[in-house]
Amino acid sequence: MVQPKVPAEMFFPDINFPMKNLWEIEKLEDYIATPEGNENFVRHLKTVGGHDAKDMVIRILKQNFSNALADICSWTGRKGNYEVGKLKQFDIMFATVHQSFNYTKKEFEMVVMDWLRHAKQRLLRENKYNNYV
Repeated sequence: MVQPKVPAEMFFPDINFPMKNLWEIEKLEDYIATPEGNENFVRHLKTVGGHDAKDMVIRILKQNFSNALADICSWTGRKGNYEVGKLKQFDIMFATVHQSFNYTKKEFEMVVMDWLRHAKQRLLRENKYNNYV
């Protein structure tokens, strides 16, 4: 059954996607700790889709994290970055991707780590583009 696309604002009135700061990450964590918030986040993630598991993970990350926010995050929190590997939202992201595709936790982690690692390059490219426009 195809689920209708619903704007994220309907599920998350206090959070703007893509998230731009750590406060929004914490706000989302608090919200998804509730049964209603968890259900809404899963529904939000399922609307993203993708051709394969890697594509779905990247699409979810792009939709949920700005490049500026991703630049100050890492999976393990190394180099003074904000650790995202222990966040509930990433457990929910993995479960959602795993339901759609046969994907291991390790494969999921590697895609997320790689996407976060290249955030600075994307941010520089984004800023360069915005300066030309």
